[in-house]
Amino acid sequence: MILFLVAFLIFLTDWISKIWVRQNLSPGIAKPLIEDFFYLTRVENSGFFFGLVSLKQSLSIFANLLAILCLIILGRRISRKSLWGRIGLGLMVGGAGANFWDRLGDGQVTDFLDFRLWPVFNLADVAVCGGLAIFIWAFLILTRRDASDSF
Repeated sequence: MILFLVAFLIFLTDWISKIWVRQNLSPGIAKPLIEDFFYLTRVENSGFFFGLVSLKQSLSIFANLLAILCLIILGRRISRKSLWGRIGLGLMVGGAGANFWDRLGDGQVTDFLDFRLWPVFNLADVAVCGGLAIFIWAFLILTRRDASDSF
């Protein structure tokens, strides 16, 4: 249940933030929040992995859907023993789902968080990366705990 609650909250937060960005920021115009460090810059991105990988629209939608299904099917088995594993998985599913939803329209994802040292990204990207880190950490802790229990 926690997996789907976290996924829904991430999806909703990302969706609302993208609506706000589309209504309030013109494409390509940077609004400084912290001068020389953090900007809001609306970018429409058709690629994957922060726009670093480019795919055709139909292929990107299929790849996004496949990733979500794999996360749900494989991840649920791995995360049964760990609350943090389920939270990490929920973050990844919610982020991937939010970007999938965004892609369904015109094949692009709205990005807007701009630190100038990395490609522009969005809240869904943060959730996917953060969720992966939490999931890996939970898996390593669980693996270590299971190994120590076997002695």
